[in-house]
Amino acid sequence: MGGLAIFSSDALSSVAYATEEILRVLVLAGAAVLSLSIPISLAIVVLVAIVAAAALLIDYVLTVAVSVAAGIAAMTSALPWLLPYRVALGGAAVAGVAFSSGCTALTGIEAVSDGVPAFKPPEARNARAVLAWMALILGTLFLGITLR
Repeated sequence: MGGLAIFSSDALSSVAYATEEILRVLVLAGAAVLSLSIPISLAIVVLVAIVAAAALLIDYVLTVAVSVAAGIAAMTSALPWLLPYRVALGGAAVAGVAFSSGCTALTGIEAVSDGVPAFKPPEARNARAVLAWMALILGTLFLGITLR
């Protein structure tokens, strides 16, 4: 779980002042709206989950795109008669293999998905564990601070 300490520090430190910033704006509207801090915090936690999933999905899609493009380039270099079919071959490779596996890991925050190669093998499994723990800790801290 060393990845949690390395990749989560920025996101988790932001929790310390996020509630203060929400309350700072709500105070300007009056004491009656301070109770809106809880639904706003819940919405932000949902947004964190969406951003986390999107960041990891984009990382996997780009990894697949680059890997498939390199593989098809190598294959058409060795077998030049396949060159006219390179787009179809690439589409078939993406649709058939690397993509469905990458889409199963839709949890995370951008820093972790960017740092997947830095994890010990199996990299994807370790990154998913760190992302899940980070999202849980972040959500708990943020809601705890807000409710307090």
